[in-house]
Amino acid sequence: MNKAILLLLLLSWAHCPIDGAASTEPDKSQEAKNTNIAASFPDSVLNHFFALLRSGKSGEAQELFLVRNADQRSAVRDYVTGGIEFFAEKNVRTLVVRVFEEGQFSICAIEQTSNDFPEKYELESGCLVDEGGRWRILPHPQDYRAKLNELSQQEIAEFDLLREKFSNFKRNYTENRALKKSGSLE
Repeated sequence: MNKAILLLLLLSWAHCPIDGAASTEPDKSQEAKNTNIAASFPDSVLNHFFALLRSGKSGEAQELFLVRNADQRSAVRDYVTGGIEFFAEKNVRTLVVRVFEEGQFSICAIEQTSNDFPEKYELESGCLVDEGGRWRILPHPQDYRAKLNELSQQEIAEFDLLREKFSNFKRNYTENRALKKSGSLE
């Protein structure tokens, strides 16, 4: 019962708009909120990230990424800008449906559905790293192997194990949705 209530609260929070106009610079209260969220769970970070994109809060959204150099900073800025434009143009819902976590690495399964076509969906991955007790989104969040992320071979190997779990989950998730749609799974 408590888990169901917590899930409902998280889901309702993830779809609530954040007050305020579009911004490129984070304010101090938002930085504190980002810090608290980043210290919690990978799915909380991603849900917060999507809410910031919907609200056009570029600076705050960028603060949730693991950025170690100018190239990553530039790529993250472009990624966030594109995400804000995407959510402004599209009527899309996002929901983290599963988290795969091992040590300081996490891959989240993110379902994206259109309010216009709810029967169609995409299941994407979002990759995060725990950096000093704070979950951070990788600069190239859907492909941990991307050179831009600058992960070591050991870190890539850890993500490979999670990717296998994500791939199995995605296959089963897709099969279950097809069975539900056909009425074979109640």
